[in-house]
Amino acid sequence: MKFEILKPQSASGKGRRGIQEDVLFPAVGEGTIHDKFFMVSDGVGDNGSGFTAASQLCHTMSDFIFQNTCSDEPFTDELLGEALHECALALQTNCPDSEGACFALLYMHRHGCLAAHVGSARIYHIRPKQQAILYRSADDNRVFSPDADHVVMPVKATITDVAYGDYFVLLTKGAHSQLSEKELMDVLCSPVGDSEKIARLNQAVAGSPDNHSVTIVHVSGVMREALDEQLPSNERELMAGAAAQIPVGKTDTTGSDREHGKHQKAQKAKSQEARTEVPPRQEPRRQDVSRNRHDDDDDDRRSGGGFPVVLVTALLMVALAAIAWMCMRKSAHHNDEEVPAIEVKKDSAKKDTINIMKNEKPKPIDLGEAEKKKEETKQETPKPKVEENVVEAPATAPTMTVEENGAIDEPVANDTPPVEEIKSAVEPIAPANPEQVTPRPVIPEDE
Repeated sequence: MKFEILKPQSASGKGRRGIQEDVLFPAVGEGTIHDKFFMVSDGVGDNGSGFTAASQLCHTMSDFIFQNTCSDEPFTDELLGEALHECALALQTNCPDSEGACFALLYMHRHGCLAAHVGSARIYHIRPKQQAILYRSADDNRVFSPDADHVVMPVKATITDVAYGDYFVLLTKGAHSQLSEKELMDVLCSPVGDSEKIARLNQAVAGSPDNHSVTIVHVSGVMREALDEQLPSNERELMAGAAAQIPVGKTDTTGSDREHGKHQKAQKAKSQEARTEVPPRQEPRRQDVSRNRHDDDDDDRRSGGGFPVVLVTALLMVALAAIAWMCMRKSAHHNDEEVPAIEVKKDSAKKDTINIMKNEKPKPIDLGEAEKKKEETKQETPKPKVEENVVEAPATAPTMTVEENGAIDEPVANDTPPVEEIKSAVEPIAPANPEQVTPRPVIPEDE
């Protein structure tokens, strides 16, 4: 299970107190989308000892998380015990006279979200889509004190039912004492950005007499794995118990950090029974090189598990699909341009052939003229021509000769044969038969 978030938003104020004893991690304005660990701490004590205890608690816990864990791996109870032991040692070393601090933390890791708290600091899991509060931590009277031999174990909630759009809200007592749950739901469900929402929450708690701090974490994506359904979750059981203890609406607003510290001091003896002892452990796995959260490489160390792999993969797949679609469309367009040209050419050729067959009839072959030409080439002398208007002379007509002296001789017999014999001698050329049909040439059809 991997989580993606929007830029976390935080706000903090002194209220009517003269000194600020609330500490947030990340600090106001320093949160990034790569953060997976969040914490608010409310110091208990006077003269600045509460601020020292809260600051040591936040810095030691965050350093241990970054140096010994990874959000891509599960965060076990053993690691949490070691982290708390480191915090108790830091308080015992740096501020032994302080009364301690209350805190609430959220850590998103491979096996879900760890929501833990000690004292009056509170944490919410809200789903605006359903307008429901899925988890609310129950306040108690304990304080995380600087005692490394008896470490106070927090109330732990393992949350695996996380969806897109969910909110996690961490508040100190000065904030949730001035803010009812209805007002909190109205602000988180409003259609405005997270920066506007944190501004409205800060305005709602500005009149608190105590220090007030708020951090909201907006989930923008959850990538689940096959074994996530088998992960344990006690969110509903803890919510059922907290609902019976915390009434809906505003809580008591008359207390201050000073009165709270006195009350915690009076209840210190009774709270010893509720403390869980952590067995002595071997040398801690803390690295020798200490880490300052203000170093330049802070973002590099905290950016390991939040890279949006799913988003990058989806964008690459969409780009490849778009390229493939463009190539297929271009190929189809090319084919559409070529096919009509071939078909038009075919159709035009076929139409031209049909038009020729319809309009141009073949001329009949005149066999008589061909034979006539052959006869003319064979005969060297031209055949006599017979005129139609020849007048037939009588066969018995005598031929008379006139001499030069004007005397008429006797008729001479005409040796010229009659015209009928001449006609019979001349072989007439038979004209071509007009009724004869010349066969039409066969033209093969287009295949």
